[in-house]
Amino acid sequence: MRIYLCFLFIVICSRGFSQSQDDWYLFEDTATQQSYYRDARNVVKTRPLQLMAGGPRVFTAIVPVVESIADTGYKAFYLLRDGREVARDSLYFWDNMPDCERESKIRFRDPLKDKVGMLDDNGTVIIPAVYNDMTSFDNGLAWAIKGAERECWEGGKYDAAHPCEHWTWKGGTQVLLNDKNEVLAEFPSDMEFWKLDPYSLKAGEPPVDTSLWLSFEGKGGKLYLLRRREKDFERWLQGTFMPAAIDGRLKEYLATDVLWENGEDRLPMAPDTFMTKLGPVLAKKLSVLRRDRAGYDIIPDDLNPYIYDRPAYKKYFDNCGSFLRMKYPAYTVLVSHYTAEGKLLYQEHFGFLRTAQGYRLVYVSMV
Repeated sequence: MRIYLCFLFIVICSRGFSQSQDDWYLFEDTATQQSYYRDARNVVKTRPLQLMAGGPRVFTAIVPVVESIADTGYKAFYLLRDGREVARDSLYFWDNMPDCERESKIRFRDPLKDKVGMLDDNGTVIIPAVYNDMTSFDNGLAWAIKGAERECWEGGKYDAAHPCEHWTWKGGTQVLLNDKNEVLAEFPSDMEFWKLDPYSLKAGEPPVDTSLWLSFEGKGGKLYLLRRREKDFERWLQGTFMPAAIDGRLKEYLATDVLWENGEDRLPMAPDTFMTKLGPVLAKKLSVLRRDRAGYDIIPDDLNPYIYDRPAYKKYFDNCGSFLRMKYPAYTVLVSHYTAEGKLLYQEHFGFLRTAQGYRLVYVSMV
């Protein structure tokens, strides 16, 4: 079974994080090569840290620290705001990056058992380390896998003494957990959980549309529903966005600013400017797409924190600068244009992001 934990990669960056008066912020002193966390009034709140590879830009309750120690290498732990160091040598890493706090919780990996669990924001174990792997929490829900084994992409069993560069989990059982450490349901190892919306969970309701909703029986016979994310977007695209754009109501579905890539530059545009410059052209293109109901592909996407670094987009990233993809799904509509002989001429891209107000157009690259 492939658990696509690439969706959990932590991107450490200096932009795109949310801010609060109660948060602390990373300050790196280049003169001393030491780092501190300071509050919004620039009062230093932590001891000097010898960070090896930076750290989360924002400190809300618990942060991972990988600290250089003279003559001994390094030590890794989670740091709490009261100065306590917990889960020594038990940080959760993926792609060489440590986990980041999400919904007041953070993952850890027990190095002796090679199993993953969850800490709360006080450093207390709330989910024991009994799973091969698990996701962060979204809307109080997390997916985990148990009874699986690592398998190299090139084939063959994973060898910890001589690890392959790329591997995935194979076999086992997936479980859906809540934040009370209750298993809501179990699934086969090939369950594609990332295609479901944890923010849509319904309990005890019969499915109305099984093409849009996944219905499953949980523990104790309880019925649950989760919405299929891509199907939800596709319906909105065809049933709401395209008709609105064609009828002259495109502005209703534009983001606060829309990024337009013209082949040379990426230019953020206010809705009124976008409508004046590109509105009629986009409406004409969408009219053809809606009529044909073909000619494009829908691709799950991310927001790049180095591109979407403007204030309006900060809320879509966590304290480490990682895109909150499960809460705010993003999609690219890719339109390919071919010659009569089937040779690719060019492609156009239309990027969408689900916001608190629903899906909005955030990016356009067209000719």
